[in-house]
Amino acid sequence: MKIMQLVFYILFTMVLCMISLAFAQPDPSERLDLRACFNEEFFLKIRAGQYCRRLFPEFSDRQYWDNIIHTDFQKKSAEHCIALADQALNLPIPECRFNGYVRFTIDGNRNVYEQEYFARRNRLGYLVVAMCITGNKDKYFSTIIDYIWAIMEESFWTVPAHAAYTKLPDGKTDPIPHPRTRYKIALFSAVTGAVLAQTWQMLGDEIKSFSPHLYELMHKDISKRALLSILDEQMDMDHPFIHGYNNWTPWCAHSMLITAVCMIEYPLLMEKIMRRLVEINARFVDNYDADGYCDEGATYWSKSAAELARTILIIDQMIPGACNEIFTNRQFVNMMEFPANMKMSPTHNLTFADGGIGVGSYSATLFYRLGRKTGSPKLLQAAVDETNSKMNVRMSGGGVGEYLRNELENITFPMSFDDIKQEHLQPPYITEYKNRLAIFHIGNGISASLKAGTNGENHNHNDLGHFCLYSDGKPIIIDFGQPEYTRQNFAAETRWQIIFNNANGHNAPLFNNAGQAYGKEYRSTLTVNSNLQGTFSGIADLSLAYPTEVGVERFTRVLTVTPTGITVTDAFKLKTPEDATITLFSPERFQRTNKGILLGNILFSTDNVDSVKADIWQCKDKNISTRWGKELTRIILKTKSNNYSLKFHKELRK
Repeated sequence: MKIMQLVFYILFTMVLCMISLAFAQPDPSERLDLRACFNEEFFLKIRAGQYCRRLFPEFSDRQYWDNIIHTDFQKKSAEHCIALADQALNLPIPECRFNGYVRFTIDGNRNVYEQEYFARRNRLGYLVVAMCITGNKDKYFSTIIDYIWAIMEESFWTVPAHAAYTKLPDGKTDPIPHPRTRYKIALFSAVTGAVLAQTWQMLGDEIKSFSPHLYELMHKDISKRALLSILDEQMDMDHPFIHGYNNWTPWCAHSMLITAVCMIEYPLLMEKIMRRLVEINARFVDNYDADGYCDEGATYWSKSAAELARTILIIDQMIPGACNEIFTNRQFVNMMEFPANMKMSPTHNLTFADGGIGVGSYSATLFYRLGRKTGSPKLLQAAVDETNSKMNVRMSGGGVGEYLRNELENITFPMSFDDIKQEHLQPPYITEYKNRLAIFHIGNGISASLKAGTNGENHNHNDLGHFCLYSDGKPIIIDFGQPEYTRQNFAAETRWQIIFNNANGHNAPLFNNAGQAYGKEYRSTLTVNSNLQGTFSGIADLSLAYPTEVGVERFTRVLTVTPTGITVTDAFKLKTPEDATITLFSPERFQRTNKGILLGNILFSTDNVDSVKADIWQCKDKNISTRWGKELTRIILKTKSNNYSLKFHKELRK
């Protein structure tokens, strides 16, 4: 009997070791050095004009466009695009009015202007792609010209929230941006340049035939307003993204690269631009964790690492083989695999920081292209999952004016999964980003997460120690993720007043109603353990997560995960004993039972908690209510104990 037990012990230990090796993050020591990858030999080719300037075939290449559809996904994308284009033909051009622009300086509202602004660019994208696919110039071209003209008439391509403003003598802000904003490169001025540049390249012959002056005006205006100021050092004060600290860097750089490839005719100028773009992307990579962790959240991955990926893919298209070293680099692969690691369920990503649910809204085609280039099974499986996702009905994430780019990607790069062996990771396994985040998939439908890191991350929420729980694919305990964006969300003096961003909206305790604060000095470590009983745990040390005046001397939160559920145990010491308040939010309606509170198929109970109050909380935020519902369950726990437990276990029903 003892021999059998020993054999079982050895086998179980081997399984746990294999799990650890299979799912632990790869060695983070292999960093990506973009400056070394794009060496002088690369720039000599750019200087000599030895690169491809044709990102996509022109409308006139009918042999290409008439034979573009090879897969059901391409067909669905094309049909979706044509339907949107036909709808746009019967709609007036959205009006980007002065009163909408200045709302931002008056009351902080971004949406009034941005909805019209993005709609113009998205509709131009529908129309250009539909014209190329159908070959029907008579149907679409005149409306395309109307949209080009309307966008070029805009005084500023920079949206109000990103403009440069001036204080007036009376202390008020001039509602009209400083004139230099016309040439300031920001997220959406760069996107606008890319949309118009792609249109100019693909429909160039038709535009020139219609009006050589319009053709010339587009070339000059797009270059001046969305590209060339990146070479003007005097404009650097308006371009903080050049330092590489967040998603603005790769996003702006990718859009500028599209514009440059389509419009810059002189190799020497192209070399200058390319050197500049390589350098700012290199700074972004230098500031990125080698294990691929995106502190801005899973949704913002699509506007950070994914934008870098698209830049690399364009360069590889310009000079085939130039990026082979990058595609095999461990840091690059880690960066690309991040969203695949964020799944809490087949339909939900973890929504920490300014994140959204995510699954079904990524580009399946981008995952596929990256999977083929890198050889990553995770990325290829992610491409399969995105293609099959029921949420993927809109086909592309064109909400911020990038429909043209996204739909061209979907339609012009056919995907074939015939040789892909589909393999979903089977529990138990852990995704761990050391000292920042752990996601536990334990089996029996149970998934949980524990957040650490600092409260000074990009798109940060004061969320150290926050845990989430999913059961059988359904969210039980949630992190709200990204609220609706207003001026309040990005002003330091008001951002932390928003419940979705501050400590009140997360489930680490408040002490005498005081919680965590913003700043890199507020930090947490995270240790992950497993044992032979099939139990995983995450231990977050939150001793330094609170301001000094809160009086936390020692604080540890332990998340224990088993196939039947999770237990969260908090143990702390305060300088002065205070009440602890813990607030939980759930999209599941609560039911009281004699055993505790039922949330879906999870029974919630406590140890050493003095009071448990459950009610329905009305959510008025548009983004949050769309994601989780207008009415959420809120559970407020209060206790004087400095050692208590929260238990969430599957309720076995007969």
